[in-house]
Amino acid sequence: MEKFLRILFIEDSEDDVFLIVSHIQNAGYTVSSTRVDNGDDFIKALEQENYWDAILSDYALPGFSGRRALDIFRKTGLKIPFILVSGALGEDIAVLMLKSGASDFILKGNLRRLVPAIERGVEENRNRQELVSNQQTVSIAEGIMLRSPVVVYQGSLNWKEHPKYISDNFSMFGFDVQEFRQKQTPFSEIIHPDDLDRISAEVFRHNKLKVDSYILQYSIINAEMEVYGIKDYVTVVRNEQGDVLQREGSLIWITEMEMSPVKQQENFEIYKSLFQDSRELLLIVAPETLNIIDANHAACNFYGYTHEQILKKKVFDLSTKTMDELLTAFSKAKTDKKLKSYDRHILSDGQLRIVEIHAGEVNLGGVVYLHLILFDVTKQDSAENIPDNLDSYNFLLDILPNSTMITDLHQNILYANSGCINLFGYSTKKELIGKSRTEWLSPAYVQLFYEQHIVETLMSDSQLPSMKVEMINKNGAFFWNSLDFRLIKDADGNPEGLLTVFSDTSKEHRAFQDTKRSELQFQPNFESSAIATAMVTMDNSFIQVNPAFVKMMHWENSDYSQFTLQDLLGEPDKELLSNAKKQLLEKQKELVTWESNIMISETLIIVVQISASLICFDKIPQYFLIHVEKN
Repeated sequence: MEKFLRILFIEDSEDDVFLIVSHIQNAGYTVSSTRVDNGDDFIKALEQENYWDAILSDYALPGFSGRRALDIFRKTGLKIPFILVSGALGEDIAVLMLKSGASDFILKGNLRRLVPAIERGVEENRNRQELVSNQQTVSIAEGIMLRSPVVVYQGSLNWKEHPKYISDNFSMFGFDVQEFRQKQTPFSEIIHPDDLDRISAEVFRHNKLKVDSYILQYSIINAEMEVYGIKDYVTVVRNEQGDVLQREGSLIWITEMEMSPVKQQENFEIYKSLFQDSRELLLIVAPETLNIIDANHAACNFYGYTHEQILKKKVFDLSTKTMDELLTAFSKAKTDKKLKSYDRHILSDGQLRIVEIHAGEVNLGGVVYLHLILFDVTKQDSAENIPDNLDSYNFLLDILPNSTMITDLHQNILYANSGCINLFGYSTKKELIGKSRTEWLSPAYVQLFYEQHIVETLMSDSQLPSMKVEMINKNGAFFWNSLDFRLIKDADGNPEGLLTVFSDTSKEHRAFQDTKRSELQFQPNFESSAIATAMVTMDNSFIQVNPAFVKMMHWENSDYSQFTLQDLLGEPDKELLSNAKKQLLEKQKELVTWESNIMISETLIIVVQISASLICFDKIPQYFLIHVEKN
């Protein structure tokens, strides 16, 4: 049988790749390989996450390194072997790489252990995947059993003994399953007294005749004195000598079985026909997760998805509401049998549609789902007609996010919600309608706003980043906002308006300005300090480092922008950094000091003492101030 390996090389030498591949081929493998030598190409290659069998990486590459490659690899969560294959390298570096997650370290001058290392890593990954798959299968099976209307058990033929096993869904009969197991309750104590002697005689007779498959019908009583009629489908398991080993049974609630299988199938086919052929938009939804369980042809056509595609979605994916808002709204369906609501739904091509939703509960196979009937009530007239008819869509104002408005393509306001009215200092909606959105832009930002070509950018399916602008309210007060846009299209896919969401960023902007002023005051002492000092963001990026820090690290002045503080630390030291930041952010300490190893270069590690403090403005954390001294 042909042995095949797909290997991703991080290597700047094609000759070295050729030699390594030849070595692996000599061990009987057919090798498919790709070589990358920079971070961008490595990330693109990793996007084929189920393709590679192993990664073989050099340590030192021009503009890149095995250490940075390992950090990128670890963030993907992939479990394939990452093996360092390099020339002469210090033992400290090799140990650091292994502690950071590398599978093995092989010298290029001695590849004898390479193939066994690859095979071991591939086998471990395969075993890990099988274990995860088995665990998932068990979880799925347990979940199916818990929702199943059939209770399964194992036990002896003696009704006075506790069953060896009974499934968790035995709780459907009103029993505390854990208590039932702990107390070792025998079946004879839960079988109705009127039935116990009769079924004991039936079991005795079947056993005498060596009948190994039969049906018992009796009643059981729980602690609340509730009576359930059940059918018990019994199978007797024997050994090769014909001796009884155990009884296995399936308990089914008789009220769930009153309808014959033929009649059930006929009703199911009628239901499916009515559901799929309906002209209304129909969805069957899981009430707790809002997963779409089924959708009829009309709903699939309306949203623009195939049946397979829509079943992979939640109602949340179609709605402009939050998950919590949807769960709260649909929870009322249990008590309100005529629940009616409105929402804006997003079609597959990005169009927004206003839908009227009627929600109720439906029981399918003993499981309760939400049954949604939807009607498209979007006004098909042009956007200019919306203001005249807006009173009939008052509900829309309640379902849009805070501080949200809709304009035509010329930036004239068609309508706005209460958040926008308050944001700009007005009293009523009518004061805003018809005005230009640009009236509230600071003069310095009006030209910038038009230069963004918002509609053209959104029509080209390009991403438009949030726009941060200075604005003026009705009373002349200046404030800062972040603007996010979404294009509204008509039924033919043509743009007819813009939905804009405003987020007040005044507080963050003031904090930013305070930071800048502090930096200017702090700059002379920062630059002249003999102690290596750095300003570091919340995500460990360097904002600025002083000359002493540059000298200690043997950097050029601009080199710090290529690294984060974490890049300089091994795995144990990264955890120390994380703990220190946590103590500062939780205000447990004002200054945290610890000993750490810092990688000065690819071959030099030094022991240092790091002191960190948190700089805040207006009580908002801005950055960490880091002092580093050699021990």
